Amino acid sequence: MKKVSFYTLGCRVNQYETRKIMEKLPLSIEIVPFGQDCDLTVINSCIVTKQAERESRQYISRARRHTHGDVILTGCYVEVDFEPFDDPHLVICAGQDKAKIAKIICDKLGVSGDGRGFALLQTVARPSLLVQTGCNKKCTYCIIHTARGPAVSRNTDDIISEMKDIFRCGVDEIVLTGINIGSWGSDLPGKPPVSVLLKAMLDEVPDKKRLRMGSIEPEYVTADLIDIYQSDKLAPHIHLPFQSLADPVLRAMGRPNTVSEYIETVRELRKVRDISVGGDIISGFPGETPQDHAQCMENLEIIMPSYLHVFPYSPRQGTLAAEMGGYNHQIARERALEVRQMASLMKSRYLESLTGKTLLVVSERSLGEGHFQGTSGEFVSVSFECPEMIPPGKIVPVFIEKTEDGILRGRVI
Repeated sequence: MKKVSFYTLGCRVNQYETRKIMEKLPLSIEIVPFGQDCDLTVINSCIVTKQAERESRQYISRARRHTHGDVILTGCYVEVDFEPFDDPHLVICAGQDKAKIAKIICDKLGVSGDGRGFALLQTVARPSLLVQTGCNKKCTYCIIHTARGPAVSRNTDDIISEMKDIFRCGVDEIVLTGINIGSWGSDLPGKPPVSVLLKAMLDEVPDKKRLRMGSIEPEYVTADLIDIYQSDKLAPHIHLPFQSLADPVLRAMGRPNTVSEYIETVRELRKVRDISVGGDIISGFPGETPQDHAQCMENLEIIMPSYLHVFPYSPRQGTLAAEMGGYNHQIARERALEVRQMASLMKSRYLESLTGKTLLVVSERSLGEGHFQGTSGEFVSVSFECPEMIPPGKIVPVFIEKTEDGILRGRVI
């Protein structure tokens, strides 16, 4: 039996696209973990940061050590300023070729047959569902709109059909994903807002199952979308990529919002539900002053996010921000550390607030001897006990007894 391995870097869109390639492969091809000997390897790359680009190159080299045949490289790295490798066994699949990867694999391995379909979902606890790809925004720091192209929405019926197929596989939570989820509908007749899609999907979600909204730009969090968050079929969690909480920096980034709009959006969300709000912050953006940084820290205290993903700014060739002055690598790292320290305190406070509550947790894996790990609706890691075996993907009620080392601990009730 021919063997193929995959390694995926970056976002949930990449993870979804890798899974769709796997689903098209016949069962006569064995999919083995990355690092095991195999006949062919697929690397789905990322370029969102310099670190991601560096890791993409490193995994190509690692793949060569255990791959007897070709290494297929796809993803955002090959779409933007790709530097070719002197390797006759490295196959580049960019643009339209990306959709042909499963066929390329079969042709190279001399294998044919029907795809394995959704069988892979038996091992995926919280599968992603792509609703759109591409982005029309032109944030000055970002290269993704170049790599992914303009926003393209999937048809509502196709999305709901795939959602039903995934739920029929036994999982209880699906994560909606896209490059810019909130822009769904902008290219469709009538330009329906994403709230229309979400409502249509929730109407078809079976009882005791739920959707989780992926990262969504704050300007798309309208009153209609906020109202939908009252549904218990939507996880009580939202991730807002703020990027900065200082207005001068937001303007330099080409962001369409102001800090006051961010604060108001979060306040309105918390009025309708006890919701977990996460976000992204880029520290040390070109031209960010000490006053801007201090303002960002003060506004974090107002918003009080449940968690933050914090990145020191890193220049990306081909972006407007890379041509701006006023960037200092060391200062960016120092400010990111300060924001992370504050975010850690805020996360600890949030976790403490959940102690004594019962949360609905998706089981993700067994730790042995009646112990399990999972993710709550609030997007918090939970370690819990249960005398019975719980398969991955099942939602169970967990009473939270304590918080320890950044993890909630409890028991199924």
